[in-house]
Amino acid sequence: MLTAMRSTRLIFPVLLLLAFAGCAAQPDGNASACASFAKLNNHWASIERDSTVSESARLTFRHGYRTAIDDLALHTSGDVKLRLTALVTAMPADATTMLLSGALTYDAYVSNSGLVADACKAAGATIRLDTVR
Repeated sequence: MLTAMRSTRLIFPVLLLLAFAGCAAQPDGNASACASFAKLNNHWASIERDSTVSESARLTFRHGYRTAIDDLALHTSGDVKLRLTALVTAMPADATTMLLSGALTYDAYVSNSGLVADACKAAGATIRLDTVR
């Protein structure tokens, strides 16, 4: 129980750190935000696939995931901003429902994430996105 509580308390700061890693340190906000988005996405995918991660840790990460992506969009411009904003808009307010059986939101997330990756590539920042399924 104590381990689950510790992991839950540690997930949110890690989420924020991943979201803002390098955003202010680099002059190109799009490249930095693209890299941070890929880190967030890939971290989420690994948490969802890892059977050793507690359900409470997953829920904590999911609760903050949409907000973290939305915050990244604030540091971008042009097509990257438009596509990150579209991704956030298509996500449910609480990302905990994205993986429910039959939920179309996960498919929309994958599709919109691909569009973000395309915009990042056009901006000179190629990223690789892992999937949960």
